[in-house]
Amino acid sequence: MIILEQGTTLKAKLSGSVTDNELDIIVHHSILLNGRPVTANQNMVLESKTNGTSDVVICSEVETNATAGRWQRIVSSISIFNNDTAAAEVEIAYVKGSRYIINRSTVNAGDILYYEDGSGWGVVDSKGGKKTSSSETPSILILGETPTGDINGSNATFYSLNNFVPEKLEVFLNGVKQQLSDDYNTSGSTQINMFTSPLTNDKLKINYIKQ
Repeated sequence: MIILEQGTTLKAKLSGSVTDNELDIIVHHSILLNGRPVTANQNMVLESKTNGTSDVVICSEVETNATAGRWQRIVSSISIFNNDTAAAEVEIAYVKGSRYIINRSTVNAGDILYYEDGSGWGVVDSKGGKKTSSSETPSILILGETPTGDINGSNATFYSLNNFVPEKLEVFLNGVKQQLSDDYNTSGSTQINMFTSPLTNDKLKINYIKQ
């Protein structure tokens, strides 16, 4: 799950110039207010194009209105179609003060680089077959990971799948960002201690920079 709060954006750029056509980008997203879906703003679509080696904002923070509260944009899928006549290296970054690369892949002409919540990144070729990108690099920013640990109303200790940078960890319970020292603390670089045990069917997600 990719969650954009105030001060965060998703950007895309290429490693070089295109031959004929910029790449087409489609982002599906929804909006939450205080952790609850905003009915009129579900399953929305944003369309854009790359601009060579310049960063393009493909999804941004919610433009808040008079309604106070915690606004979030939840990205469910991204597709980037290489409409050019040559392969292109695409870089997707999560920007929150600093710029964190979450995917860099080579996409052949006619192929689609995609992201889907729950399954991650992949490439679909022009015939509809799925394949591994030739130059995909590991993410340094992990988004929407479900930490290990029972969610049963009594367990309060959870673990990330990788070592994290503690000060860059973000914890979300049912889509609502939890506050360090108020809602949880950490032990070492993999353990998360919730102050209140999540209930059965609650959703616990974390974002972090992988060490």
